[in-house]
Amino acid sequence: MNRNFTYYNAQHLIFGNGCLQRLATLPMPGKRAMIVTTPDRRYIDRVQALLAENNVESIVYDQNSINPCTSTIREGAVFAAEHAVDFLISVGGGASTDTAKGIAVLMKNGTDHDIWDYVPYYEGHRTPDKGAAPLIVISTTSGTGSEANPSAVISNEETSVKLDVAYSCMYPLYSIVDPELQVSVPKFWTAVTGMDVIFHCAESYLDQFHTPYTDMVNIEGLRYAAKALPAAYREPANLEARANMAIASNLAGIGESMADLISLHAMAHTLGSLHHSIPHGVALSLLAEEAFRHYCTYPVETRSRLAYMAGVVGYGDQPEDFVRFIADMLKTVDLYDIDFRQYGIDPARSREYAEHAVEKIAPYMDKDEQPVTADMAERIFYNSLTKNNRNK
Repeated sequence: MNRNFTYYNAQHLIFGNGCLQRLATLPMPGKRAMIVTTPDRRYIDRVQALLAENNVESIVYDQNSINPCTSTIREGAVFAAEHAVDFLISVGGGASTDTAKGIAVLMKNGTDHDIWDYVPYYEGHRTPDKGAAPLIVISTTSGTGSEANPSAVISNEETSVKLDVAYSCMYPLYSIVDPELQVSVPKFWTAVTGMDVIFHCAESYLDQFHTPYTDMVNIEGLRYAAKALPAAYREPANLEARANMAIASNLAGIGESMADLISLHAMAHTLGSLHHSIPHGVALSLLAEEAFRHYCTYPVETRSRLAYMAGVVGYGDQPEDFVRFIADMLKTVDLYDIDFRQYGIDPARSREYAEHAVEKIAPYMDKDEQPVTADMAERIFYNSLTKNNRNK
């Protein structure tokens, strides 16, 4: 383990059933807000009413998509400038939050350039020297944990690359996590966001830069999610299960902010980069079993940590037992056999996907205990897309 690390997590979390009401009384960073959400505008009328009680005017920017992109973020920042808003509120899942984080950076640093200019993995990248506009996050799904970290994952439509922008100024001012808002989440989205939580915890725990702090939150998040996700999926109105999934998501977001993720996420981001309609959790679920099976071939630390996670979720004490857990959980939430062709994914492109992951999503490919080559990645892609009935 790398013993040198920095711990920083500037999170003001407001958690609990009914806590959305706090929006009417919390100190606000301004008098005019822009709400960032999806076109379905779920809960927007309620949020605007609560803001009005707090003497805050609000407008709505509802052009967010399931894979936040550079053009949408820039358009949102221009929209915010035209309406002279003071701060942002995101309402939705991780995509809404990530879009809002990107807009917040451009609001303070100017709309004459692109959010992609701030991606830190490129030489000569910009930094948000003027900070970011204040952001309040209202989470309506349990998935990315974006309410707990300073990162925004963004797709560049021109280059077909999906990477993150992350600076400490992008932490939310408040994060409101009200499990009551999540009981209406459809089963499919409960499944794909819930599996994302499990992958976040597991990958961050396997990350070679893990620390005692990340180990704590990732193992506890995994423990919560493994128990709560099946219940939340079977019983959407189960508030206890929804609350426990929200806790797991939040813990996973903290862990990710300090240790990052490994190659599974890089390969999933490849599919999201090249096929914009695929939900992130679906891309992860397609590749997960084969990816974790590959991790079982790693040196002793990864294998021992896989075995430990298997014990945490009650599946035994061998690395392969955790792979079995992943497969069983995917079956439980009906994500084991996915019709991937609806997103344009083709097993014949496995080599292309592999090279894209290794070359274009490289910053996410260097956290594994051992390097992942294009040949290894190709095998994971191909085996994932041709197993069982997935290639029909």
